[in-house]
Amino acid sequence: MSTYFVRMTPLEPFTFGGEKGFRFDSKNTENGRNNTANTSYYQSSREMPEQTTIIGMLRYLILQQAGVAKQFSEYTREDREKIKKLIGNKSFSFQETEFQMGKLQSVSPVFIVDQEKELEKVSYFVRNPLNNLGKVSYCSMKMQPEKVHTSMGMIQLPIADEKEGYTTKTNLNYGYLNIGSAKQPKAEFIGDMFASELLTGNRKNEKINDEDGFFKRQTIRFSRKNYAFAVYVECEEGVLPEKMIANMGLKKSIFLVECMPVEKNDLEERIQKAVKGTESWYYALSDILIEDESFDTFSIISKKQIRNMETNLEGKHFGEAVKRSKKQYNLIESGSVFYGKNPIQNQNENLKRAGYNCIVKIGGTE
Repeated sequence: MSTYFVRMTPLEPFTFGGEKGFRFDSKNTENGRNNTANTSYYQSSREMPEQTTIIGMLRYLILQQAGVAKQFSEYTREDREKIKKLIGNKSFSFQETEFQMGKLQSVSPVFIVDQEKELEKVSYFVRNPLNNLGKVSYCSMKMQPEKVHTSMGMIQLPIADEKEGYTTKTNLNYGYLNIGSAKQPKAEFIGDMFASELLTGNRKNEKINDEDGFFKRQTIRFSRKNYAFAVYVECEEGVLPEKMIANMGLKKSIFLVECMPVEKNDLEERIQKAVKGTESWYYALSDILIEDESFDTFSIISKKQIRNMETNLEGKHFGEAVKRSKKQYNLIESGSVFYGKNPIQNQNENLKRAGYNCIVKIGGTE
C-alpha cells in the first residue's frame, strides 16, 4: 500500500448538510395544503465535510481513474464486478463490523491546510482542543494536584479559576489550532476560518405551494483563498489520479483534488510536537463513536448527530442502491478532550480506517 497526501480545494462555496435539512412532504396534505409539521425550510451547513463524504468522493475518483464511472442505470453486471474489486460492494456504515473499500485501505481524519507548494512548508490546522484557554497560542487549563470526591468517584478536576482553570463563566474556544508545518511546529489559536452566506429559493418544480416551497440554504467558504481540506490516504499505487475535479456537498460543489505521494501519515505526530505539556490527556482528532459514554474521568466534549448515506451495488435501481440510514448516531466531535485514560478501550478498526475514533495522547509520559 502507498500513502498519499490528498488536498481538496473548493472552487466555489459549499454546503455540508447535517441531521437537519430540507424535508418537503408533498404527499401529506390537509385541506389542499401541505402538512408542514415535518417540513424544514432552513438547511444549515457544517464547516467540515464528514468522513463518509470524503470516502465517497475518493471512491468516485478511483472509478474515474479506472474508466468505469457511469450513471447507476448504465452499469452492467460486468461493471459491477469491477467496481466491487475497486471500491468494495457497500458504502461505509457505523453498524458494519468489517468495511471493505477495495483498493482503498484507509483515510485519515480531515483537517485544513494552506496552499504552499512544498509539502514540508504546508501548515496544518485541526479542531482546537476544548481545554485550550489561550486566545493567541495554546494554553491548557490547569488541573488540581489531587483528585476530589464526586458522585462518579475520585476524579481529578481543573482548578476553580476563570483564567487558568474552569468555572461556570469559562467560555470554551470552539475554533481551530494552527499546528504549523513539518519544519516549524507551533500551536496558534485561530478563532474562525470560514465565512457563510444565506441563499433563498423555491421548490418550483415540485407540487408544493409557493409558501410551503420557500427555503433558505447556508453556504460556506474559507475566509482566505489559500485554505483547503486535506486527508492522508492509504491505497494501492496508481488507483488515484494526480489531479482531478470532483464534487462534494449537497449541491455537488466543485473541488480541485490533488493526490501527492508521501512517506507516511504524520498527522498525529505533528499534533504531539505542537501541543505539549506535563499533564497527560487525550485529544479527539476525529469525531468518535462510543457505545458507553459514562466517563469516569474529567472530560470536555461536544456532540452532534449524523445519518450516513448507504450504498449497495446489489440494488435493482437507484432508490434501492442509495438511501439514508434509518438509525441516527450520536458522535463526540473532534476537539473534545479526556483526562485520565483513553475513552476508547476497545477500538473498532472499521471506524478507524474510515477516519473516525482517532485519539491522540498529549503530554505526560509513556
